[in-house]
Amino acid sequence: MQDASLISLPLAQFVSPWTAVFTTVLGLLALIPYIYMRCKGASPKALLLKTTVSVFFLLTCTGASLAGSNSLFLCAGIMMGLVFGLLGDIYLDQKDMYPAHHDTYVFTGFTVFLIGHLFYSAGLLTAYKPALQWIGLAAGLSLLVSVATAFAEKPLKMNFGKFKTITIVYGFFLSMTMNLAFVVYFTCGKPRQALVMALGALAFWLSDLVLSGTYFGEGKNRPVDIISNYVLYYGAQFAIALSLVF
Repeated sequence: MQDASLISLPLAQFVSPWTAVFTTVLGLLALIPYIYMRCKGASPKALLLKTTVSVFFLLTCTGASLAGSNSLFLCAGIMMGLVFGLLGDIYLDQKDMYPAHHDTYVFTGFTVFLIGHLFYSAGLLTAYKPALQWIGLAAGLSLLVSVATAFAEKPLKMNFGKFKTITIVYGFFLSMTMNLAFVVYFTCGKPRQALVMALGALAFWLSDLVLSGTYFGEGKNRPVDIISNYVLYYGAQFAIALSLVF
């Protein structure tokens, strides 16, 4: 069951769920020229367009929050997670524009996205309050994924180098969002909201798997890799934002 502290705003009665769908469509349309530009290389214009796409998932979250009856904590958690996602988008794209500060932007980007996943998980925990043993199960599975990431470096022909620690720690919290959402779905009455969020988190996990290849692998920064990464990533963020409609 969701937490009883539901949003009840006078404005909500005037906002349709289709508002969130509309902003999602606009965001995905804006994604097309961004991917085209990004395949040509990083640039300030591409970053501005990417930021615009990310602003649309914030608008989707706002519309979905107002259109549905949701836990205030879940709405706040998802909104903050998306805000930190937008910041992460900005930081990581600048690593290619300013090579002298490459490491700083990568570390900062990973850290910011990690904080975003903390907000996603906090929103789920406070809204649905799953039993402690199920939280432990989600954490245990996330730890296994994180450890597997460390051992998969050579088989996947990647070299994390100085980013190995932050990659493993980030992988834990990324997996925790996904596993926690699935745990909530299967143990808290199968709310469709949690399922949509879980599928979004799964797409997020897959996008970062592709991204790891482009960052730490060889020959994996092809247009097909860039396209699949951004389609999965933005699909994930918009799905997480839209989960508040359900």
